[in-house]
Amino acid sequence: MRLDQSSQFINPTSIAPKSIKVMVVDDSAVARAVLGSIIERELDFQLEHSALNSMDAIEYLSHNMVDIILLDIEMPQRSGIDALPDIIEKANGARILVVSSQADEEGPIAVKALSLGACDTLMKPGKTVLSGTFSKNLCEKVRSLGNLPKKNSKNILSTDPRIAATKVKSFYKIDEEPMAIFIGGSTGAIPPIIEFLRSIEGHVNAPIFLTQHLPSEFLSFFAKQLEHSLGRACKVAEDNEAVRDKMIYVAPGDKHLQFVKEGKRIDIKLTDHFEMTHYRPSVDAMLMSGANVYGADALAFIFSGMGRDGEIGAQSLIAARSKIIVQDYETSVIWGMPGTIARQNMAAAILNPMEMATSLNKAGQP
Repeated sequence: MRLDQSSQFINPTSIAPKSIKVMVVDDSAVARAVLGSIIERELDFQLEHSALNSMDAIEYLSHNMVDIILLDIEMPQRSGIDALPDIIEKANGARILVVSSQADEEGPIAVKALSLGACDTLMKPGKTVLSGTFSKNLCEKVRSLGNLPKKNSKNILSTDPRIAATKVKSFYKIDEEPMAIFIGGSTGAIPPIIEFLRSIEGHVNAPIFLTQHLPSEFLSFFAKQLEHSLGRACKVAEDNEAVRDKMIYVAPGDKHLQFVKEGKRIDIKLTDHFEMTHYRPSVDAMLMSGANVYGADALAFIFSGMGRDGEIGAQSLIAARSKIIVQDYETSVIWGMPGTIARQNMAAAILNPMEMATSLNKAGQP
């Protein structure tokens, strides 16, 4: 990003930044002290509370509000994973960042936390916790999540005229069964995507292509977890493999999921570059390629996520006469990706995950 040269002379202490209220939940006194120190030295952060364990955190959240919760996993009495649903229930919209030595590159704990509703994870590097890299990554994640608009009880559909004009239904009639189903999501998308996929009935034969913003090392475990919980074959997509019905293909964490067609055969094509977005894997890349190959026979579902990934691809789908259904504001952790599409009137419907699945299950029925 290019900045005006005069910006380098601005005194950061003269700016009144938004205060992001943070709570640390960790049984280690050392970890609490270190994390608290990192938070307190940032001008736009405010350390609200350091909880000794998950029960302390739940009790504090029953009477107080924060924006970000830094949650450890391995704690006595009740682990962070076990307590996560109750913490979310009491959090009043606060975003949870799992900071744990168990959130390592093997993936299972991190994916489990994300599937339960955590927004992001960060590996706690033990004795090197004070390293500049960890501190920088932690602050970037806290700032990114903390600066997002906090959800409240007011329904955004009734206050934003661009959204109010969009047709919103509890069920959307899909005239024809799709030949391909595309799913895109980012922060907060894993729980609703799993809920949606679990609710898809066995007669839905179309291949499902999923681009979810996750680190590469998590994807293999994520695909295995999906297959185990859904009872539907699922795998990380491979370059040049033929597309098969009823299969769920997950985009690799470092490649774009695209397609090539020769005659009636459709193959997966994994690519490194896609000039129209900085995301990789990119929902836009998947949707644009899907629109070119499947045309009006494609159907897309866009779930919770920050940013605008999917906007360009949605335009391609609309041009191909495909339909796009987006997750509703109420059930989204972050209504960035779905909201962008809805505000441009590109969403055929705005539904919760169960309503999405019901619409798909009844596709083509009178």
